[in-house]
Amino acid sequence: MKFISISTATLIAVLISNTALAQFTPNPNLATAHFSSTASTNISLQEISATKGLTARIVKLLKDNTDGGVVGLYLKQVKGSVLASSQSQTTFYPASTIKVLQHFHAMRAVEAGNVSLDSTKVKVYPNPPDSCSDNHAGQNFNNDTLRETLAKMMKNSDNQSTNAIQELFGNGNASIGRNAINKTAHNVIGMSKNSAVNHKSGCGGPSNNPANSLTLVDLGKLYEKVATGVFSSNSTRDTFYNLMIRSPGQITTVINEEAAKIGLNANIIQSFKNQVRTAVKAGGYTTGNGTKYNSIGGWVRLPFKKNGVVKSQEYVFGIFIDQATKINENFGVGLASSELLRDEIRAALTTFK
Repeated sequence: MKFISISTATLIAVLISNTALAQFTPNPNLATAHFSSTASTNISLQEISATKGLTARIVKLLKDNTDGGVVGLYLKQVKGSVLASSQSQTTFYPASTIKVLQHFHAMRAVEAGNVSLDSTKVKVYPNPPDSCSDNHAGQNFNNDTLRETLAKMMKNSDNQSTNAIQELFGNGNASIGRNAINKTAHNVIGMSKNSAVNHKSGCGGPSNNPANSLTLVDLGKLYEKVATGVFSSNSTRDTFYNLMIRSPGQITTVINEEAAKIGLNANIIQSFKNQVRTAVKAGGYTTGNGTKYNSIGGWVRLPFKKNGVVKSQEYVFGIFIDQATKINENFGVGLASSELLRDEIRAALTTFK
């Protein structure tokens, strides 16, 4: 196999040269996108071709099912290479997808002993206008445990619980809480300044100035940090995942389809499924004029078998649809992310044959 030395910037130019790929342009309503790295890396010609093909296929899938706006995707092997990428450093409005950053900050505080999942009480204002307000005088609230609050935020995508988390870590002041969360994003995770929590959840959406923003590369950094040991104990990491949505969703459909193609029996298929692990957070927002913002990010672990021994491989991924005027019925970022993972699922299943 021949290898060439190629700069990151050159590689990106190669990957987006196919006309099926989206032009690398920033979201005009958010921060300007950019590639900051020019470091060289060794990559095979075959790997360039495979990455380009997967990227083009998913971009086409996204564009065929949307009108207007910008679409992006990102798939990276944990501790490994980027497998697919388009608009991955373009800022987008993440809606509830950014709640995972607030979850990360909270779990760091739990591990540090600053708060407790079961003894720390969180004031959650259940009335949405009250929750969006910064003055809670005379307003009714619920006293939920931190564990309950995080589960509602991550599993139910409850906006009022999310806003309560911002206030908790600002000692009642959501703006101070957001500043603390953003310091974690930039100083602990290594996110760029293009990614930040700038306002409460469910309170004005992308009309806020500045609005919440993310890039897929930054989102991938968060999930990879969790997978590679940012928490000092596996227990904290597992709790981080368990407070999220763990169902593989449409990944199961891809497993069934690919397993059938290679003739795996039902017992092997079920054994494979039993070893798949996922954790995801998605978000969506539609403005009054019908402009749509949908996104998803997550982590997945797939089992690979070699010489009868299973060794798992982990991935981080993300998809966004930003400022679309239409998204086709029965299509969404969950389906798109399962297609993004199809090649890796097929490769993993093949080792069980």
